[in-house]
Amino acid sequence: MRRLLPQALVVAFLTGGAGASVAKDKAAEVNVDGHTRTLRTCAGDVTGRLAGEGVATGEHDVIRPAPGTALDGGDAIEVGRVRPHDPDPRRPAARGVGDGAHRRRSAARAGRAGRGRVPVDRRRSGRTARGSRTSAAARACGRTAAGCCGGDLGVTWGTSPAPYPCPVTSPTPDALLGPADVRELAAALGVRPTKQRGQNFVIDANTVRRIVRTAGVRPDDVVVEVGPGLGSLTLALLEAADRVTAVEIDDVLAAALPATVAARMPERAERFALVHSDAMHVTELPGPAPTALVANLPYNVAVPVLLHMLEHFPSIERTLVMVQAEVADRLAAAPGSKVYGVPSVKANWYAEVKRAGAIGRNVFWPAPNVDSGLVSLVRRAEPLRTGASRREVFAVVDAAFAQRRKTLRAALAGWAGSAAAAEAALVAAGVSPQARGESLTVEEFARIAENARNTRTAENAVSKEPGQQ
Repeated sequence: MRRLLPQALVVAFLTGGAGASVAKDKAAEVNVDGHTRTLRTCAGDVTGRLAGEGVATGEHDVIRPAPGTALDGGDAIEVGRVRPHDPDPRRPAARGVGDGAHRRRSAARAGRAGRGRVPVDRRRSGRTARGSRTSAAARACGRTAAGCCGGDLGVTWGTSPAPYPCPVTSPTPDALLGPADVRELAAALGVRPTKQRGQNFVIDANTVRRIVRTAGVRPDDVVVEVGPGLGSLTLALLEAADRVTAVEIDDVLAAALPATVAARMPERAERFALVHSDAMHVTELPGPAPTALVANLPYNVAVPVLLHMLEHFPSIERTLVMVQAEVADRLAAAPGSKVYGVPSVKANWYAEVKRAGAIGRNVFWPAPNVDSGLVSLVRRAEPLRTGASRREVFAVVDAAFAQRRKTLRAALAGWAGSAAAAEAALVAAGVSPQARGESLTVEEFARIAENARNTRTAENAVSKEPGQQ
């Protein structure tokens, strides 16, 4: 195959597939595995150049630079194909070029397997096997393909970049993980996401940057992250924070993450620490005390992990977690809401809680069956003023919602020792015995616990013998 020195490159990377480097304003016949296609270019920006080359992009593909960006000589375009139907790296790779029939057959096979879909552009204008028709860009400027592109085109086809933690050779300076990076790294490590640990890896760099912005991470923050996985959010946090400590339970992921950080962000590697442990067992962290918690929490343990971290690390001032949308609604629910419950009250014990946005399914691999939501928690400037302990207040909360359809007089009877004792504690706290738990604030639960404690203390004092007082 002939090759000329390129002026501007168009690079299309397919996960597990091939890439092409295309020189500016030239044309060539490319044959890959028996599939022939002619590439052309004469556009001056990303969108126009991709259209001129007949490169179809799907709504979930990652394009760098951004569509519409003007190009100069020597610039490159990277198109990362997102293929949610094919998480198994042992399956045959998708073709980078080829006729429409081949791509339709691939999409049909994926559809029959029920594992997703491949974006297919069936508009055939501007695509030919032998270059007998002009490209869209050539027609727009009123010239034939040969007149527009001016001769032969040098094209080099190669394999995907080496899996991490190998040196980074991306044509763009972005250190964050993209869709192809996540899949290649998972394949190199032999990682298959498991439902048992709620593993859904974020594959979109824009999403993790949005999470960091929403969390309000500052340059002096010490951030703790729970469940970093392959490192998508970790790298974005390292861009913004002073230090990041990640807590990971998975043996393979914990072993690989430091090398991934060193490979993609070597200048920040010394400011990263890893704790290989179950987050529910972590009661201390290396280095300075954390000031922020930012995490994509596994759906099956999100609330226990969140409450555990808030309890054991009072230095955490701000928290932003990505959880299942239903869990996000419960955490941020207000009294009187149908979804207001134990998570809502306990989270409010520590912080002011609110919803901070929604996250779609397509930014994850594998895509979950539910949507996700962001929840912001800002720790209270001062703890609740109550004579009851956290354990005592939480015991009242658990009892009230264990039988949420019952009145508090009935629901708290077991906790208080009797319905009469429960009524006495409620009246003393200024709460109606006929109310239900879903209508009470955390302050009201605290008053109930405090009055019950005072009542028990008084009863114990009366029951003691005079000589024991």
